[in-house]
Amino acid sequence: MKKVLIFALALILAAALIGPKIVGSQLANGIQNTVDSINKSSSYSASVISMESSWFSTRAEVTVGMIMPDMSDVTGEAPVDFSINLDVSASHGPFIINDGLAIGWLHSVVQTQVTELPEGLVFPNNDPLYKFNGLTGLFGATTYQDSIAAMGYTDPETQATLTFTGLTGNGEISGSGVQYKAAANNMSMNVENMLNFNVENIALDVKSPSSIAAMLSQGLYDSNMSFSTQLVTFTDVMKGNEVRVTDTKLIGISDYDKETDLGNVAMTTTVALVDAPNMNLSDLKSVIEIKNLQATFLLAYQDFSSKMLENMSNPTQVQVDLDAFMNTYLLDQLQANPEYNFSEISGKINGSEFRGKIMAKLGEVTELPKALEDTAFWMQNVIINSNMLMQKDAAEFIATTVVTEQLLANPNFTALSEEEQANIISQQVQGTIDGLVQQGMASLEGEDYSMIFTLEGGIATLNGNIIPL
Repeated sequence: MKKVLIFALALILAAALIGPKIVGSQLANGIQNTVDSINKSSSYSASVISMESSWFSTRAEVTVGMIMPDMSDVTGEAPVDFSINLDVSASHGPFIINDGLAIGWLHSVVQTQVTELPEGLVFPNNDPLYKFNGLTGLFGATTYQDSIAAMGYTDPETQATLTFTGLTGNGEISGSGVQYKAAANNMSMNVENMLNFNVENIALDVKSPSSIAAMLSQGLYDSNMSFSTQLVTFTDVMKGNEVRVTDTKLIGISDYDKETDLGNVAMTTTVALVDAPNMNLSDLKSVIEIKNLQATFLLAYQDFSSKMLENMSNPTQVQVDLDAFMNTYLLDQLQANPEYNFSEISGKINGSEFRGKIMAKLGEVTELPKALEDTAFWMQNVIINSNMLMQKDAAEFIATTVVTEQLLANPNFTALSEEEQANIISQQVQGTIDGLVQQGMASLEGEDYSMIFTLEGGIATLNGNIIPL
């Protein structure tokens, strides 16, 4: 028993003495490998300005930038420098003493350098623009907190102001997944005597069972994301109008099957209330689904996009790269029968409901069209099924809005009294709706209006009637 205890103590002592040096060496290699990976992209650049690594700590300065296409021959201006310098400081484990004792392999802090700020931009708390503070545990998982600084900006010419209270987040990165949550209290913009724009209580939540390496290599992966705002307010000071948007939420879900190399993406947007002058929208919901996406196609498209930016000043080369991309990857993607669906569109206009969907997918494609803009090819191969149902009051409100905008462009109409204008609008609205029904553009279901459109095999129907294309 005594020998086992001595052996265990020896292992702990070895880890305490040798571990920090190994961690420091791996960190230095990791920084350089990350820089090398960034430089493989034609859209970004990175370099290590300096690095000092001792037994128990490492310090480095890294610059990271975005490469913008050189359009100086067109604009006459030199490319803008979109680069930042990052300070990296780290303490090596397994025993880390930083504001207390922590057990882990690495405590790292990455933050932007303090530089001369553009005119009008201030950081009221003197914080770095971005800061990351992470602890990598003994089993490789990294927990961290990060932040974007509170800031204010005043345009020197217009005196328009932009204020942001800052963002704070926390997350975890491991071989088995990624998760992250962040929140910001307020962001606002003010243009004196013109408009005010304000967003309150911004929240972001991201989860994925995929590792960072898998995300970068696969192009598609399983994930769940949500973004929400509690209140968005827009005030037109000149007109004295205010629009309030309450409880907006965007939920994104993606999934990927590695065996088939296909994945799906769904985006659901909900808005509890839009309160605007003369209009109230509530219970709004939109669901967009993109199905049967090929990860290989997406990765190839990313590569083509990078080449396109790199060769922006050489249209001939861009066309060569585009042709190569299309000829190599497009047919396989089309033969996967991709779909782009608005699987749900619903809500209420001044309490009157509407709901519908638009489902679109490709049928069996055997070859590429001779020209991508060949309308006949797409009409022959696309399959669309859509419908929309709108209650009477909602239909009349939309028709009233359209007719009013058209009539206001006529000076003879604007010269009439409000009562005369209202009578003309009422007559034209009812005439417009009746005309749509008579022409078969809409159908009556009781007091409600519906529209059903289909397209398959190059044949289109509207409310059961074949229409020429």
